[in-house]
Amino acid sequence: AVGEISLPSQVKVDDKFYNISTIDDSAFENCSFITKVNLPSTIKTIGGYAFKDCISLKEINLENVESFGVFAFENCISLIKANLNATQTVSSHLFNNCTSLTTVNIPIVNAIGTSAFEDCYNLQTINFTPQHLHTIHSRAFYNNYKLYNDYYQISFLNRRCSCNHAHNCGAVPQIYECQCQRKNEQQPS
Repeated sequence: AVGEISLPSQVKVDDKFYNISTIDDSAFENCSFITKVNLPSTIKTIGGYAFKDCISLKEINLENVESFGVFAFENCISLIKANLNATQTVSSHLFNNCTSLTTVNIPIVNAIGTSAFEDCYNLQTINFTPQHLHTIHSRAFYNNYKLYNDYYQISFLNRRCSCNHAHNCGAVPQIYECQCQRKNEQQPS
C-alpha cells in the first residue's frame, strides 16, 4: 500500500536535468491505492485518463496545472476539493462521477466542458470570476443536486445566459448548456 506519492520536478538522464511538465495519458489510471499526490509546480499538463478510477485519491495539488485531458479524474470518488487556479478550460468529463467532491476553485476559467462535473452529487461550491466564464457545455453540472441553488445565484452574477435542454432536477431545472455573456454585451440572436 503506497498511499501518498510525490512527483519530482526534474529527472536526471545522462548527466542532464530535465524538468517534468506533463503527466501522460493514463499514467496513474486505476491506481486504487493512491490517497494523496504532491505535484511539483513544474507540472502544467495532466493527460487524459491520467488519474481515472483512482478511487482512494482524496487530495492532489492542481494549482499550477494549466490544461487537463478528458476524463483525467473521472470516478475519483474520494476526491474532496479541486483548486484549478491556472486553468482556463475545464475539459470534458474532467471530474465526472467524483461523488465526494464538494468544492472547486477555478478563478480564470472561460469554458466548462461537457459533463465536466456530471454526477458530482456532493458538489456545493464552485468559485470563479464571472467575467471570465463564457461557455458551459452540455451536462456540465448534470445531477448536481446540492449545487443548483448556489449555481444560479453565484455563477451568473452579472451575466445573462440562454440555457437550452434543461433537465428537471428537483424544484429547479438543471443546466444542460449555456452561452454566457456580460450583462452589457448584446445577446446573440
